[in-house]
Amino acid sequence: MPSDNGNNKIKRLPDLVASQIAAGEVVQRPASVVKELLENAIDAGASRIDIVLKDAGRTLIQVTDNGCGMSADDSVTAFERHATSKINTADDLYDLHTMGFRGEALYSIAAVAEVELHTRRISDELGSKVIINGGVLQSQEFIACNAGTQISVRHLFFNVPARRKFLKSNETELRNIIHCFEQISLFYNNIAFTLSNNGALLYKLNPEGRLQRISSVMGKKLGNAMIALEADTILVKISGFVGTTEVAQKRGANQFFFVNGRYIQHPYFAKAVANAYDRIIPAEYRPSFFIFLEVEPSAIDVNIHPTKTEVKFSDEQAIFPILCACVKEALNKTNMIPRLDFDGSDSRLIPELKKNNIEISTPYIEIDSSYDPFKAVPFDTHKGSAVSGWEKLYNNEDNAPDNDMFGEPKRSLFPIESSTNERSALMIGSKYIAYSDDFSIYIYNLHRANFQLLYAKFMETISKTDPVSRQLLIPDLLEFTPKDDIAFGQIKPVLEKIGFEFSDFGKYAYQVTALPATVESIDVKEYINNLINSCNAHEDALKINENIAASLAKHAAAACKYNENSAKQIVKQLQEQGNPRYTCQGNPIFFEINESELKSRFNQ
Repeated sequence: MPSDNGNNKIKRLPDLVASQIAAGEVVQRPASVVKELLENAIDAGASRIDIVLKDAGRTLIQVTDNGCGMSADDSVTAFERHATSKINTADDLYDLHTMGFRGEALYSIAAVAEVELHTRRISDELGSKVIINGGVLQSQEFIACNAGTQISVRHLFFNVPARRKFLKSNETELRNIIHCFEQISLFYNNIAFTLSNNGALLYKLNPEGRLQRISSVMGKKLGNAMIALEADTILVKISGFVGTTEVAQKRGANQFFFVNGRYIQHPYFAKAVANAYDRIIPAEYRPSFFIFLEVEPSAIDVNIHPTKTEVKFSDEQAIFPILCACVKEALNKTNMIPRLDFDGSDSRLIPELKKNNIEISTPYIEIDSSYDPFKAVPFDTHKGSAVSGWEKLYNNEDNAPDNDMFGEPKRSLFPIESSTNERSALMIGSKYIAYSDDFSIYIYNLHRANFQLLYAKFMETISKTDPVSRQLLIPDLLEFTPKDDIAFGQIKPVLEKIGFEFSDFGKYAYQVTALPATVESIDVKEYINNLINSCNAHEDALKINENIAASLAKHAAAACKYNENSAKQIVKQLQEQGNPRYTCQGNPIFFEINESELKSRFNQ
């Protein structure tokens, strides 16, 4: 065996350091802890689970259940690495009937937090109290406690400050926890749940039907727009609900897949559902659905992703058409695709035509055989020159066609003011303008140019404290779920700086009483819902400000129509701002054609 000459670079890590590194695979944020503890409580047979948070889980995560509890010995063994009660051999990984099986869950949590466990079995007179700090057992003692288990996780990542520093804001971490809570509580509708943060009760769910649970968690509006679906085949059993067209969204649609009680993400199956909505909703919209799949445990592999949210099906190509057909059948049963029954009751809508009542006459077309559009006509006093008959016919703007005889759009020339002189510009259609200087031709996208101007204006307005608003005669009502209300709390101060005005209208509800004076027309509910959905990716204040300004500029620019005068002003204002080439979203505003490019195109 070679001796150590002092040059060896590979060494074994201390157990504590290895534990902290391994913990990062399981415990990424407070939501990861909540997920693991909830799954353990469900596997323990709990019918009631209470979650208490402080500072969105940074300071405290406490999960209490009335499950089977643990013995004194098990209460310590549960925190050892690879300890589990759910598998004995590798083959058991492919025959799972429980939520979790990862033996390092409690071990990993205890490695990066201060953990206190209270647990008691129903048959035991006394329970067990275990305290572990940073992976080290501090104490164990017998105590009097309720049957079941209570785990308190305090000061997450207290011994890994680098990881704690990268936690997001409390609002963002709380939304992540709520999203995890939704995934579990939606399926286990037979279990009572409560969730509170800093003493505020966010959810109180009693055992209820699955559709009622959707309404309780996701809101009554969504629950009332659900359509039931069901199919039972040899490969898969499908049940659940899909949404009507009213709850389809461009972004942030509520799409939930569950397989054998576990929430999963499956883009391939999501495509099957989207195919069923083909030509029912616009292509850019996404349907909402809550679909529950049941397959043989041996037919899926849940080990392809660390968090087990991605699952591999052995027969997914065969399940795809079954799922698509199941959704289509549900949509057809509710007449979401309007059809006329020509043989039934709808036939009375079609008037009966009798042959004797139909009079057909040959259309008469009057032709001036002497007219020649290419023959010169007398001097035109309006234009001051001789014109052709074709040109005279359309010298009146009211009679002029939108396209010429070769299918090309009309073009009009007008001057664009610059810092030095006036240049002739060419309006191309209704969205583009081209003008030249001594060196190049510039073609502007008027919509993007106007968007960038509006974006800069709204960003400037956000920094001010005196926005100009216009009052609404009939206020709009906004109703949120607890998760969306957290996101709305982040964007509300910025919206008020722009000119929105809100008034409280009950728990998680608000009235919109005023809009910014610069916004002509806007669907307030759609606009704010889109902002809330996009808020998940923009936690810091600057990003939120930029996102709101860009979203409002997009809505305002979409309603604009451009003519010669407005086009001149847009280009002039853009040039005064330094003539930026790109919008805030990275889209080109104009492109330049210079002499060298022309030479390359003409190959000379």
